[in-house]
Amino acid sequence: DGILNIRVGAIIMKDGKRVFNLFADLHFTEEETRSIKGIGPEKNEFDDIFDGNNHVISGIYFNADNDRRKRVAIFENTTTDAIIKNIVIDDAAIVENEENFSSTVAILVGYNYGIIDNCKIKSGTVITKSNKEISGICSANHGYIINSSTEDFSVTKDISRYSAAFSPLCCVNESFIINCNVNIDLDCIAEEKQRISA
Repeated sequence: DGILNIRVGAIIMKDGKRVFNLFADLHFTEEETRSIKGIGPEKNEFDDIFDGNNHVISGIYFNADNDRRKRVAIFENTTTDAIIKNIVIDDAAIVENEENFSSTVAILVGYNYGIIDNCKIKSGTVITKSNKEISGICSANHGYIINSSTEDFSVTKDISRYSAAFSPLCCVNESFIINCNVNIDLDCIAEEKQRISA
């Protein structure tokens, strides 16, 4: 959180909302990733604007066993007023070794009620035992996903007791996905009895 704040730059106001701008590419080292927490946990959802200005955020690594969160993502929950735009995510990973803790895992957004616009997952990996919804851009969309894409996304799910829904873009969509693109070779590894829908 502190690392992200230092590199994001000035916060400006627009129509009463805080606007966080990323002014340069942002790379996290392995040591720095230990202090990263998801933005917008339950009851404190992200309600502002984050503009990545098409810069790359790379090296994000979440160890879900340490975080003990219901939803694992950079932005865990957003409100109807939130806007997340112009972000490129590269070399991101989420690992969960313990069974059945997090219910959803996404690289960018857990539950979206706002707008995700022009966001791209260049490469991401999820290694999990028990998650039910595994996604690149968003686990559950109740808002808008626009002009976004996933290029390289892999999932390793190594337990046969739980089924899973996997999507490089969005697992559960109850609203609008417009002009989005998935251009990947599906790379999903599971045990023989595991059912994964993609």
